[in-house]
Amino acid sequence: MKSPSTYLFDLVKSLTKAQKRYIKVHAGSKEKDYTELMDALLRQQVYNEAQLYEDHKGANFLKHLAVNKQYLYELVLSSLAKFGQKSMEDKVYEKIVSANTLISKGLYQASYKELRKGKKTAEKYELFELQLLILNVEKKLLALQQVKSKQYQSVQERFTQEIHIINQIRNTAEYWYLNQKLNEFQLSFQKAQTKEQQDFIDSILQSELLQSIDKATNLKSKIYFLQANATYQFMSGNTQQAYEFNKQFLNLLEYNPAFLIISMFFRMKLWGRNSFNSTCLKVIDLFDTCKFFLNSNS
Repeated sequence: MKSPSTYLFDLVKSLTKAQKRYIKVHAGSKEKDYTELMDALLRQQVYNEAQLYEDHKGANFLKHLAVNKQYLYELVLSSLAKFGQKSMEDKVYEKIVSANTLISKGLYQASYKELRKGKKTAEKYELFELQLLILNVEKKLLALQQVKSKQYQSVQERFTQEIHIINQIRNTAEYWYLNQKLNEFQLSFQKAQTKEQQDFIDSILQSELLQSIDKATNLKSKIYFLQANATYQFMSGNTQQAYEFNKQFLNLLEYNPAFLIISMFFRMKLWGRNSFNSTCLKVIDLFDTCKFFLNSNS
């Protein structure tokens, strides 16, 4: 028999207090059955559908539970989309959409102004893929406006920028690939337990890119570099070296706090990795520093 999906349960359990309150307020009395279902799920430690029926006999939300779960899932997602601040990626993409809309109306200068706003944010937060989209719209503007003065300079400048962005995306992808290979190994084995396993992770670390952080040309790549080295050292049994790489990781983010605003993935990675290694080493100072830093930027 197929096990019930835990997508809704996992989503509900990830909600903050503010998000739960927001969902309930905006759901209103008409959605009472669904908010009661949400509360019932929140009271469970692990998802247990049989226990849900047992603990809430006669509850309306148990009628057509599969349908109600799907509705609640959509309700939560819809509410989260409206809750709080938009991500930096969303804000930049809105500028790109606005620029294209203005182009369709023949308002080229206004379009360019929107692009400049988006480009400034995209460059600040190293959103390279969005920078590439912005450059493509700028190319469209150049073609439509038929600018005579300084056109060659603009074309040359944009060509140089595009090559730079493509190189940054490639650099990030290469470091992501190496880090992910080590992560997948760790998920499977935790630590190298045989000579063959040690040889495998050694072969990954021998990559030229993992020899020096100087080869990482942007912040994401540097973080992947430090994560990969920390993971390797931990799996090799070198917990003190893993701690040192994690400490560099924390310092890097401390000097670049804006990066935490746009990347929940790295926030969770930082929390999970440092809490785990701090436990192994009984290094409370790094754990507490990491916890304070994440809370201060949440």
